[in-house]
This record gives sequence, C-alpha cells and structure tokens, in this order.
Amino acid sequence: MSRRTEKVVYGILTRFYFRGFLEREFFNSHDYNRYTLGATRNPPMLNQILILFLFLSPISLNAQQTVQSHNPCDEKPTSQRQMNDCAAFEYEQADEHLNMVYGKAMKYMTDDQARAEKKGNQQQIEYEKTAVASLKQSERAWLTYRDLQCKAAGKLYEGGSMRGMIESGCLTTLTKNHIADIKAVYEDGDRKLE
Repeated sequence: MSRRTEKVVYGILTRFYFRGFLEREFFNSHDYNRYTLGATRNPPMLNQILILFLFLSPISLNAQQTVQSHNPCDEKPTSQRQMNDCAAFEYEQADEHLNMVYGKAMKYMTDDQARAEKKGNQQQIEYEKTAVASLKQSERAWLTYRDLQCKAAGKLYEGGSMRGMIESGCLTTLTKNHIADIKAVYEDGDRKLE
C-alpha cells in the first residue's frame, strides 16, 4: 500500500469516526450500559477499525521496502555516488549467484555422502567427507583471497570517492570468475549448478 493510499484509508476512518458513525453504532447497541460502566474501553466497531488499520500497516511497510530495492543501474549513473551504488548492487547480485551455485554444489556432495552412508561403503564415505571438507576449506581460503585482493585494489584510491566503486567492481569480477571455476569443477553431466 502506498503512502497516498494509507493516507486515504486513514482519512476515511477518521471521517467515519468524527461524523458520528461510530457513536451511532455505539449508542444504538444493546451493550451501551456495559461500556458506560467501564467494562470495556472501546466500542466493537472501533476495535474492528483498529484491527483493520494494524493489519494494513505491515503491507505499507513491505511495499516501501520493495520500492527501495530497485536496481540503481537501470538509470545510467551520472554521479560518483550513483556509480558506487550501481557497482555495489552488481556485487550483491554476483554474491547471491555465487551462494546459489556453491549451495547446489555442496548439496550434491552432501547427498553423495548420505548415499554412501546409507550403503555403508566406508571408503566412499571417507572420500565424500574429504571432498565436502575440501570444498568448505577452499571456499574459506578463496573468500580471504578475494577480500584482500579487492582491499588492495581499493587502496590505490584511498580517500577518493571512487574507492567503493573500485572495490565493488573487483569483488564482482572475482566472484563471477569464481562461479565459473566452481561450475567447471563441480558441474558434471546432469548435475547442473544453475
């Protein structure tokens, strides 16, 4: 729900209240004495409207968050800040892609390990455990390399406004290359990582 729609809904609700809609509902109800004696603080219709308003509030927050997650590269960036935002967005996309590819490779390997354990083949179990551990260890080592390499690339522009763009560009390039490396090693026949 947009902010404008939220204001319209709020306006309608307050108009009903101030024009006496709720008062008429309240005073015409057979529970009038119960409300006047303090057994309940809000008339039933007011409770329904409050619940409706509370129900619609998360929708408007969700809509606002969705609008904010647009691609900053769609419009041709003209300022350094826009270029930095675009480079950071491209890196986020590449990182999500890497996580998906790595996750599928790891799933294939852990599934192989589970099949070996089900069959009780000790030699295959050890092989699969070693393969899973090696992939995890190599990924940790690559992450360290990537971060150090791109920090060094950004160091050349330390204090400048384009440092973020340079680091993000480096991160994106290395991440895309790493995705290709993982696919080259772990994709096999019908085991596609995308």
